Amino acid sequence: MPDHSLECSDTRLGILTMRDRSDKNFAHALYNRSRIAELGRVNRPHKETSVDEDVKLLHHMAHEFEEGFNSGDVERIMRFYGDTYVDVNLRNPVQTHAERREYYSQVMRRLAGRIDVTPDEVLVRGDLAFIRGTILLPPRDGADGKLTELRYLEIAERTPDGGWRVVWGMDGPVQENQPVTPS
Repeated sequence: MPDHSLECSDTRLGILTMRDRSDKNFAHALYNRSRIAELGRVNRPHKETSVDEDVKLLHHMAHEFEEGFNSGDVERIMRFYGDTYVDVNLRNPVQTHAERREYYSQVMRRLAGRIDVTPDEVLVRGDLAFIRGTILLPPRDGADGKLTELRYLEIAERTPDGGWRVVWGMDGPVQENQPVTPS
């Protein structure tokens, strides 16, 4: 029987690791991570900003990610990441800042062409923000010149100075939804 217990590997950030990584457990870990972060924010001062200002900052982060990626400037991207990042798409999803930096360096070397990043929706809930958007990747060899369209979801956490750091994320190709017609 799998061990579904959660271990807190960084109480300051509330990052959770798990022995069993099923989707249900990731959702449970996300909930628990937000609860730990919430508890850690008691009496935690931060610069007050309006939701509109937060949304503008988060849109700016997406623009900086796009520009950093397209110019090959990994440091421009990494300034928006915390000490630890969880990439739900990876087999070993919890990455240190240095591991995430190396990950992006490798992706930049592999990918030829420019990417286009569009945040489609930003929800700010206290000290957490949820950013849903679209990434267009250049055509791969043999892809008949077609762009690859990804959807992404990132979770950012407010920093004490009122800024934001991305702490969780996932992306994947857009799938066509063909409704099933009763026969």
